[in-house]
Amino acid sequence: MEFKDDSRTKLLFAQLNRALQLGDFIRDLNVDYSRLKLNSTIIRNDKTGALRMFSGVFFTGSYSSAAPFCIGFYGGEKSHINNMALPTHRGVQSLILSYLSFIDYLCDMSELKGPLQRYNDHITLYGKNEARTRYAAEYPAFKIRAAKDLPYDLSLEFLGVADKAAA
Repeated sequence: MEFKDDSRTKLLFAQLNRALQLGDFIRDLNVDYSRLKLNSTIIRNDKTGALRMFSGVFFTGSYSSAAPFCIGFYGGEKSHINNMALPTHRGVQSLILSYLSFIDYLCDMSELKGPLQRYNDHITLYGKNEARTRYAAEYPAFKIRAAKDLPYDLSLEFLGVADKAAA
């Protein structure tokens, strides 16, 4: 399913808001999704064009900025949760869910070649790290819960209901 860039950016923020519990450290965080903006930068290798860094900050409309981030890549399109800077996190689970949210977003925007499972395998050591594997397995349900945090019409777009209703 293809999404408008603006819609997909809003889902990314909803995912980060849920994973990082941004409202716990940003007092009076009231997100106006109609005014939500992402100011981001992508840096690529001059010779190969490979992604080197994705960074940015969200402007929420009600708060000047929220959730600055940076995620680095090496050796082409490889990355790891340790190559990511976030304003806060709630342990390994929030790091993994945030990391997969960024990777999923970059794959959806055609900035990274998928599949998402390739990155999932890398951070879980191909299933050998049981805790990380358990947290990564939560990602599909987590993404659905984050989509439900969006305004109703936008939520329907991600949940697939809007397409079915239009048919």
